[in-house]
Amino acid sequence: MVRKPICKVPSLSLIDEIFVMKPLRFIRALAAAVFSINAFSSVQAVPLADAPIFSGISVPGNLALALSVEYPTAISVANLGNYVHANTYLGYFDPNKCYDYIYDRTTPDDSYFQPAGKASAHSCTKKWSGNFMNWVAMPTIDPF
Repeated sequence: MVRKPICKVPSLSLIDEIFVMKPLRFIRALAAAVFSINAFSSVQAVPLADAPIFSGISVPGNLALALSVEYPTAISVANLGNYVHANTYLGYFDPNKCYDYIYDRTTPDDSYFQPAGKASAHSCTKKWSGNFMNWVAMPTIDPF
């Protein structure tokens, strides 16, 4: 006695046709449609701002962001341990200069550090040491 199969298993060529060839044809047709639309449309250059948009004066760009892809890098400090005058700490400030802090009482956000002279072995009298400020303020992301 010969047994008949309960259900018919589709052949491999039918499976390839359904799951491989049809999506491939669809992707090809979609790509052709997109490229043909772009071929007939005119694209105009868009002027990009290279100066502050809402400012009346021209100010050149002076900031470059090098963002990290690792979360803890952006919030950890670069200089571990105690501050040592003999070490040179790299950062935004010149480690061989002293700085005055110019405080603006009317708009504190406009306060800033200004170079005030040369440091003596990374030490300053009644001024901020650029070397010390680099040690304090440098996050791990910046030295990379």
